[in-house]
Amino acid sequence: MDSVSVRENVSALWAEYSSTRNRDVREKLILSYLDLVKYIVGRMPQATIPSVDYDDLLGYGVMGLMDAVERFDLSRGVKFETYAMTRIRGAIIDHLRNMDWVPRSVRQKARQIQQAIGRAETRLDRSATDQDIADELCIDIDTFDRRTWEISKGTYLSLDGLVTVDEAHSELTVKEIASVLGVSESRVSQLHTRAMMRMRVDVKRAAGQCV
Repeated sequence: MDSVSVRENVSALWAEYSSTRNRDVREKLILSYLDLVKYIVGRMPQATIPSVDYDDLLGYGVMGLMDAVERFDLSRGVKFETYAMTRIRGAIIDHLRNMDWVPRSVRQKARQIQQAIGRAETRLDRSATDQDIADELCIDIDTFDRRTWEISKGTYLSLDGLVTVDEAHSELTVKEIASVLGVSESRVSQLHTRAMMRMRVDVKRAAGQCV
């Protein structure tokens, strides 16, 4: 079946489901969008963590998809894929938060580094370098590198900012970014973690909150 026929078939299923709410039709719709769940899960950094089961993420993503199918209002004129992405990611995030898989020590180190960034930038009146942050924490740069690596492994900062996926602006996976930059995947995760911590400090400061 070509892509046009597939779209027409899915459109027909939506039309039937909207008028009948037939359970069998709902199952066919869910099956039609399973690749969307796989696509989203595959681009989530959490999917590469040994303690997180990939199949579990898929399962919770499917639960989000089922919820999206049941709640979707065809009359609003919004693309289902756009609506479903939020539901799928939300279901997975809720599962990860309930697992509480990030060690407390890692969360504490992340907070300490964010606070150090804020103090250093206030004192220096400029963006803080890695060395500035390490000095603020009274540690050497190698120790600072190790701490940010531990945080990036837990992807603590990624829970509230998962990769955005849409047809017009699909973001690269960590592996793809590493290939473009010519560095390891772990280095990409580490750099992403540092950038996110700096961004959080900037957002809090702009909102007038204590860092």
